[in-house]
Amino acid sequence: MLRLPGGPPGGSVPPGSGGPPGGGSGGPPGGGSGGPPGGGSGGPPGGSVSPGSGGPPGGGSGGPPGGGSGGPPGGGSGGPPGGGSGGPPGGSVPPGAGDKPKTIQPNCPQDDGKVYAAPDDSWFQLQCLWHDWRGVKIPGAPPKASSLQECVDRCSATEGCVAVNFGDLSGLLSGNCDMMAEHEGPGDTPCENHHFAYVVDPPVADVPDDNIPKCTTECPGANHRQYTGPYGQAFKMNCGKRHGTKYISVEEKASLEECMDACDSLTSCHSVDYNRRVKKCYLSTHQGEPTIDAPGFASAYGLGCAGACEKKCCNSKN
Repeated sequence: MLRLPGGPPGGSVPPGSGGPPGGGSGGPPGGGSGGPPGGGSGGPPGGSVSPGSGGPPGGGSGGPPGGGSGGPPGGGSGGPPGGGSGGPPGGSVPPGAGDKPKTIQPNCPQDDGKVYAAPDDSWFQLQCLWHDWRGVKIPGAPPKASSLQECVDRCSATEGCVAVNFGDLSGLLSGNCDMMAEHEGPGDTPCENHHFAYVVDPPVADVPDDNIPKCTTECPGANHRQYTGPYGQAFKMNCGKRHGTKYISVEEKASLEECMDACDSLTSCHSVDYNRRVKKCYLSTHQGEPTIDAPGFASAYGLGCAGACEKKCCNSKN
């Protein structure tokens, strides 16, 4: 029997790459580019398709049964029945959300393969028509949910939950929300009654680093930093804010640091507002964060004695 150049019949195809059963890649039944069934010039039947694109068993990539230049009927290595695009067991699945397509309202089957950010910003990979019972089922959880999104959101609010098996709303297990702990990775079994979602690492972004000095009392670098005065009181500094509470003293000072030192010398002083333009220092008894937006000001408030945990005294130089 004459064989045309090309791939061997029934060649190796990555898992899940099939098409309809018996399909070749050619034209009408009996037609094609030559050679008996199974011959052909087209390489392995079913074509090279990346893992996870799924299809019924025995699928090829082409036309009617027997047609074309593909492999013999039944050629191809097809995906498991009911497989979706979420990747077959053992497939290469990136560990994080990365650049994967995202959804804000997960539904199956249209969101298969997408990732979803739950209310706590945990990220879940969605696998429609899969399940996985590895790990530990979390007991005592409400048995039903009205949607896949509700089930995943419930998982994100449950200690230890890292995956869910959700019963398809049109199936026998409609609305079942089984939350799983101690589980890693994608679902391992295709299933027409379930949708699976599991935690993945959140996406990351390249963000330029701020050039922040290690120690400064000058804004903007001082924002949210701490400073310890000469008598041991620790201050938290805020840029662009002021307390605006009743003052116990108003003094002229050359810097925010000098203003905090003046406060540290008074037992009754717990906060300062400093106007950088006119060099005015406003001392106050207020304890806590400043609440007034004030672009021309810097402020600070006392956190207590810097050595309190070391049993050192405030208001005494050592």
